[in-house]
Amino acid sequence: MNVYDTVLSLFADISQREPYTWSPFRQGCRIYATDKVSIISVGSGLIEDEYDYLEKPNSEYVMNKPHNRNKILTLEKLVNLHNSIPKVNFEECDACDGFGKVKFEFEYDNETYYHSADCPICNGTGKMELLLAKPDYRYGVKFESDTWPIKQKYLSKLIRTMELLDTDTATLVYIDTQIHKFQLVDGIEIMFCAYHPKQEFEDLFVCYEGINSEKEE
Repeated sequence: MNVYDTVLSLFADISQREPYTWSPFRQGCRIYATDKVSIISVGSGLIEDEYDYLEKPNSEYVMNKPHNRNKILTLEKLVNLHNSIPKVNFEECDACDGFGKVKFEFEYDNETYYHSADCPICNGTGKMELLLAKPDYRYGVKFESDTWPIKQKYLSKLIRTMELLDTDTATLVYIDTQIHKFQLVDGIEIMFCAYHPKQEFEDLFVCYEGINSEKEE
């Protein structure tokens, strides 16, 4: 395994249900890895490991976006962007995905009943207290102010990829409301899907261009 194989492994996700997310795979002359929200493409001549061929998903089609940007991003500014995310002493409750409510299903006398109530793990707050402060999970990351944000964990993934490849820059080559595509050294391409923020979190983001907005808690 070389550094390119290591980078590919960052984008696989064995926790997903779909087998194509569990490890990198080969299509044509490139190797891909995806967790369904992020995807990376690396030329097969750069890697050492052997990867199985998969017919689907059609990753070349997914990543075939016309260039509409040529925006150079620096590793230093990306790290500073991540560090600018406010820190808090709580995180999103995994049990209820931050909603504070959970649904129960139970049976009695051959009947099935459904009930919604406060999450018993976070007591309906949607939050779990932390011993040490960490970046506020509610904050997204924008690369242009008029687009949807990506989750901050994908900013971390971009930073880690650049560090492994020992490169100081990445080029944003395509962006729309839902998709962000970057080109790195050696023809490596990365794409992230944005998310539509919950209404109460829509103003919580940090922006590469220095446009920040936050609501009072």
